[in-house]
Amino acid sequence: DVFELLDAKGKTVFTGKAELAKADGAEEQISIHEKLDYTKAAVYRLDFGAFKQPGEYRVFVPGIGVSGSFRIAADVWEKPFKAAMLGVFTQRQGIELGPPATEYRRARTFHPDDGVQFYQMTIPVQGGQEAGEGGQQGRGGNLIELAKAGPLERVSGVWGGYQDAGDWDTLGHHLSATYDLLGLYDLNPEAFKRVKLSLPANEAQNNLPDILDEALWQMPCWRRLQLPDGGVRGGYGYGWGCPHGLTSSMIKSAGVYAPDPETTLRYAAAAARAARVLTAFDEKLSGEYRESAQRAWTWAELHSKEDDAIYRKTLSFAKGLARELRHFRAQAAVELLAATRDPAYAAAFRQSSELAAKPALYLEQLGAD
Repeated sequence: DVFELLDAKGKTVFTGKAELAKADGAEEQISIHEKLDYTKAAVYRLDFGAFKQPGEYRVFVPGIGVSGSFRIAADVWEKPFKAAMLGVFTQRQGIELGPPATEYRRARTFHPDDGVQFYQMTIPVQGGQEAGEGGQQGRGGNLIELAKAGPLERVSGVWGGYQDAGDWDTLGHHLSATYDLLGLYDLNPEAFKRVKLSLPANEAQNNLPDILDEALWQMPCWRRLQLPDGGVRGGYGYGWGCPHGLTSSMIKSAGVYAPDPETTLRYAAAAARAARVLTAFDEKLSGEYRESAQRAWTWAELHSKEDDAIYRKTLSFAKGLARELRHFRAQAAVELLAATRDPAYAAAFRQSSELAAKPALYLEQLGAD
């Protein structure tokens, strides 16, 4: 029932009581919507947050054993955070990677100046990639199948964003990286102003905190993927999978997905949050993202109705998306409300948010009083 905190010499410097966090076989709340239990094991919480003395320590639980050593310090998370952010940086499309920003070298990928040709496709992103229901999978399969119907329209000005893990595509759900990093900055702006990341020289030397440089890296790509009517195309790529014997910088053709309500709402949320954060650094750019987010919202409202052809086509590839679109709409609404103070977005949030519909239930799930 008890645990001890040992210093580098093995001396006990703190004693606490282990608290049961999850009973044996109980479900684990991993999000508001999901409960899972992979291990079926009991989990105990060891809280030594009251101990503040910097140094190297280990945890000792009588009858069980001693942990490996770890450090207590105000900056204890900085090193792993920088390592994680370096991983994000190396997923950038459209630039060459190498010293001094990263030891890893990679030629520039998916850039029109290198002869890469982009073609407009008629399918949304939900109809390609790993889509299970009606998806067109295969290496280059999207382009190959669509080209059988006739010449595809060439698209100019598309590049940037992040690669999709081991695939090489830039996809709508990548906007969550920007959204989350902007939110992380929001939690403690002063702390993140001091954190230096691996970045190209022009970004490392500008007036933005480094985390905002990384957060905003892909936004120009998605602004270029936005059409004048506000719809945001679902990204671009070669098709699911990586051809044997090739690297991403060798690919010279890519398909651009059609606009869809999911990507457009994701973009509206990210662009509105970017507009709000950028107010303190660049009012002109902030205004541009605010206007762009509002256009995206207007398009998504028009094309998220059951009788809309784009909506029906999107859902034909992802039938479970209808419920998720409600969450994306609530997310975009609350960010546009924060960026514009327009009460119309507050009303939209109340329409879409399950938090508004069932406040007592969600407060209970979140552990609130």
